[in-house]
Amino acid sequence: IFLFIYSVKSRININKYLPKEDFDYLKSLSLSEQGMPTTFMIDPGIITSRLAKLQNQIPLVYNQPIHQFIEFFAFKRVEFTRRMLERRDVYFPLYEKYLKKYNLPDELKYLSLIESGLETKAISNKGAGGLWQFMPYTARGDFGMRVDGAVDERFDPEKATEAACKYLKQLYTIFGDWHLALAAYNTGPGNVKRAIRKCGKSDFLGIYDCLPKQTREYVPKFIAMDYIMNYHWEHSILADKWLKKVSVDTIQVKGYLDLNQFKKFAKIPGDVFKEVNPHLMSSTLPDDHRAVSIYIPSSIFPYVKENRRAILDSSGNVPRVKGDSLATTVLIE
Repeated sequence: IFLFIYSVKSRININKYLPKEDFDYLKSLSLSEQGMPTTFMIDPGIITSRLAKLQNQIPLVYNQPIHQFIEFFAFKRVEFTRRMLERRDVYFPLYEKYLKKYNLPDELKYLSLIESGLETKAISNKGAGGLWQFMPYTARGDFGMRVDGAVDERFDPEKATEAACKYLKQLYTIFGDWHLALAAYNTGPGNVKRAIRKCGKSDFLGIYDCLPKQTREYVPKFIAMDYIMNYHWEHSILADKWLKKVSVDTIQVKGYLDLNQFKKFAKIPGDVFKEVNPHLMSSTLPDDHRAVSIYIPSSIFPYVKENRRAILDSSGNVPRVKGDSLATTVLIE
């Protein structure tokens, strides 16, 4: 899990980039409303050839919807594509680690880009949240993630990524076809099974007309994102700012904790603490004896480790012990 730090100044206000606008537009885009173009800006033969070179485990077929989404990312939403390039190195090592752990195709790392736009705290209009867009009941019931007013582990990149890999593996086991597994990730396995029964086919194109509109667009979006992340330079799309990775270490705490006091005595700047702990939803942790992960920047961790007892004591996590508190200590800013 890493902290995002921009290395160049932001754009002037008149051109201010709002990632949520692109995320919402991407979610609501309708091919049927746009209509298919009479001509393409990119030669279909070029795209077909490039997709063939990218081919790994998930079939990267060529068709008109895929072509349209490629042009969407290459021309209509260049800023969205650039933002994905700027953020991908923060998350891809984490994704690749868990994809390898669960023996899944490496190219599935591109799925999170169309799910959340690599926004850790992304929330859909249906209530799905996080990098991998889990609904609360799925996160809790199927993967044991904590989702409440104090902690929402859907926003924890580490835990959400592992849960997403488990879910994708389950879906592939059910359908034995990656396009169907992707469709099921979007709309649920029940809807895909109903589409199979209704259309009498067992492949994505065969059940295409029986799927919800958003799901019909989902696989083409995924393939288009795979393409644009690998051939962005061919369309003159490059990142103009880079996000710096800041490594963290983890501590586990149980019981009541005043997080504002914890940040103060652990000497962690508030904005840094918030960035590396997006899953902490309140200023306190309740005394319910459930373990909670707190991420500490590695540069600060030796101090926190050495003074852990006193920091937790001063933050109300453990019973006060005389002489074992930082509450009366003058902290160096």
